[in-house]
Amino acid sequence: MVSHVPWLWCHMFPGYGVTCSLVMVSHVLWLCCHMFPGYGVTCSLVMMSHVPWLWCHMFPGYGVTCSLIMVSYVPLLWCHMFPGYGVTCPLVTVSHVPWLWCHMFPDYGVTCSLVMCHMFPGYGVTCSLAYPTHPRSAC
Repeated sequence: MVSHVPWLWCHMFPGYGVTCSLVMVSHVLWLCCHMFPGYGVTCSLVMMSHVPWLWCHMFPGYGVTCSLIMVSYVPLLWCHMFPGYGVTCPLVTVSHVPWLWCHMFPDYGVTCSLVMCHMFPGYGVTCSLAYPTHPRSAC
């Protein structure tokens, strides 16, 4: 019943439009998470990763904020939901943040690489790999 209701509204009333996908996705996740408790931690994982994806792709006008949410949610989710992720956590977070600012805001320019390399010394060689166009000495 729960899964059929949104399907019914979406397919019987095409004019339901964008809201259709929103309802479908939110209902399916709700169903899996609450109907199947054993789904456990994966429930939060699916919910958190799908929500930003839904808003970003279903509402293009969401603009730059879309990438911001996607990039910031993914690493944060894996790092905090799975403590065992360990050292890789800071690596993922650090590598995603500069990518966002550097590529989404071109004006940030070279300063981006410089800031990341000098603010995070432990970033080491990875710094050069992440920014091949920047001198290794910057790290």
